[in-house]
Amino acid sequence: MVLSNLTVSANTNLSPQAPRDVDVLTWVTIMMQLDYLVDQLSITNATLTITQGTTIACYNDTGFLITDGSSINSVGSPNVPNWITRYSSVQEQPVSLLGLYGSSPSSAFPVNPYHAINAPSGQFRFTKFTCPAGGGTHLYHGQSNWAYSNLLVQDCEFWNGTSDFRGYNSTTANLNNNLFVRSIVSSERPHIGSQVYTNDCLSLSNNLIWNAAFTFRPNNANSNLWLAFNNDFDNCTFGINTPCVNGYNAYINCNKQLNPTNANNVVTTKRFGVPVRSSGGLLPTDE
Repeated sequence: MVLSNLTVSANTNLSPQAPRDVDVLTWVTIMMQLDYLVDQLSITNATLTITQGTTIACYNDTGFLITDGSSINSVGSPNVPNWITRYSSVQEQPVSLLGLYGSSPSSAFPVNPYHAINAPSGQFRFTKFTCPAGGGTHLYHGQSNWAYSNLLVQDCEFWNGTSDFRGYNSTTANLNNNLFVRSIVSSERPHIGSQVYTNDCLSLSNNLIWNAAFTFRPNNANSNLWLAFNNDFDNCTFGINTPCVNGYNAYINCNKQLNPTNANNVVTTKRFGVPVRSSGGLLPTDE
C-alpha cells in the first residue's frame, strides 16, 4: 500500500498487509515482504500505531511526519519485529523513487518529529531500522522543532545510517538494550551561538554500539541529566565528549572513553580473549 503526501488526524493503526510465505524454506529463498511504502505521511493530533510484524519502506525524504500533539508507537516482538527501512533496501528492480522533493538517499528521514508548538512523543520497541550506506537518518531528536517531548527506544536494532538524540529544552530520551551496527550515534550539544538547553535528559543503558562513530556531548546545564551505564562500545570512535554521569561501560578497541573515566569501566583490545582487528572483525551477531 502506498501512503504518499497525506495528512491523518485520527488515530491510525498500520498492520501487516502483504501475504507471508508460511512454507518451510531456506533463508536464501525468503525475501522481505513490504506492507507499506510511505512518503510525507503527516500525523497531527493523533496516535500512529505500527503493530507487530509490520514492514515499512520510505522514499528518500521524510516518511512519517509526526507533528503537534501526536505520537508514534512502533512495538513489535522478539520473534516478529517491525521493520522501518528504505525502499532501495528491498526492491528488485532498478527503479528510482525520488520522493516528493527529489531528495538523495543521504537526505532521508523515515520518522521526522517536526512540530510548531506541542512536541510529539515516540515509542519504539523491537523495531529494526535499516538503510544502505549513506542512507540518511533513522531517528532524529534534536533542536526546538524537531524533538520529541518523550522518546523511548528499547530492544531495537539500527543498521547503517545515523541517529541524533541531542534533544531540546525539557525533553527526555531513553535508549535501552539496543544494537547499533555501523550506525552513527550523535548526541551533541547545539553550536548555534550561545544557545543552552535546559532540563534535557538523555539516558543510555545496556546498549551495544559496534564499529560506529559516537558523540555524547551535553552542555553544562544538563551534564547531570545525561547518563550512560552498562553499555558496550566495540570498535567505536569517540568525538569530543563533555562530562556526563557514566560508569560500568565496556570499551573494546576504542580511541577513548566517556568523560570522566570511571574505575568500574572495562577497557580492552580483546573480545572473548581474542585481539580485535581495527576493522572490527566479526559482526556481534556472528559470535
